[in-house]
Amino acid sequence: MRLVQGDPRIEMRVKLDWKGNPHIGEPGIPFDSKDPRKAFYDDRYKLLVHFPVNLPEQQIYKNAPFDVCESRLENTFFNRWDSIKNNLILNWVDLGSRNKPYGLALFTDHTTSYAHGQDFPLSLDLQYAGKGLWGRDYDITRPTEITYAIMPHTGTWEKSRLWTWSERRSEPLLATLTDDSSPDSGSFFRIEDHAYELVSMTCKGNDLYIRLFNAQGNQAPKTLTFSVEDMKACLVELDGRPAGDLAVSKKNKASSVTFSIPRYGIRTLKISDIF
Repeated sequence: MRLVQGDPRIEMRVKLDWKGNPHIGEPGIPFDSKDPRKAFYDDRYKLLVHFPVNLPEQQIYKNAPFDVCESRLENTFFNRWDSIKNNLILNWVDLGSRNKPYGLALFTDHTTSYAHGQDFPLSLDLQYAGKGLWGRDYDITRPTEITYAIMPHTGTWEKSRLWTWSERRSEPLLATLTDDSSPDSGSFFRIEDHAYELVSMTCKGNDLYIRLFNAQGNQAPKTLTFSVEDMKACLVELDGRPAGDLAVSKKNKASSVTFSIPRYGIRTLKISDIF
């Protein structure tokens, strides 16, 4: 367990050094490709870590690629292929309440499954061992290692900026040693109100392509300020086709552009004449 001053997340690391190859899954179900019931479906029989939270009218939210889903399931449990439910956790799951202004977020470094239901706490799936898809034997041949984190928060997942906290966890800042002769350093650009998530930055020739994603903000225009005096900017489509020029403002040896991104929208910004 790791706590960091000023950081609301509580980081956990688990390492299980197995002895032998135990079976983990629903017992008493031999694998039969024609039988719709399989031992690896029901998460209640897998190795789970539980997070019991005393919240009334619990509601699950979770992220997906460039999206956030609100679960409408009463529970995540199924034991047949013809009754499969979406119980995947990509980066985070948030356990909120329909009538209380707080919740508990769960972050993980593994794309795995989670469990939740009435009278069953939010849980993270750590291990399954046995016959799986297409009859492959998913046996245990090495230690199980996984890191995850929990973060109590007030407000909804948007107001608590869970997507941003997930990005910070996945891509932490890296410190670099420099000497006194190094020039002053700082951020190449900043986003007003930290409204957007940086997806990628790619150089193509003398142009810089910056892809941004609006995960949790509104559609109000936001300003991006760059630490360069001269540049040109425009929006482009995913395939590089022009999507509109942007006016560049200059002030105090910096340049800025303003545009909007709808919720769950993606925009690619092309910056020229900076190299």
